[in-house]
Amino acid sequence: MSLDGTYDANNIFAKILRGEAPCARVFEDDHVLSFMDVFPRSEERRVGKECRSRWSPYP
Repeated sequence: MSLDGTYDANNIFAKILRGEAPCARVFEDDHVLSFMDVFPRSEERRVGKECRSRWSPYP
């Protein structure tokens, strides 16, 4: 995890997107991947496929 705002290409979500870590895919298109959470607090996780150090709903 990066606290200084740099993107960590070895985070678990990046590994899932690259197919290096397993996941139960729910939906996938060119922009997003949805998958079931291992320890669910909600129904699923959605991960944007664009590499960013921090997420914002505003482009």
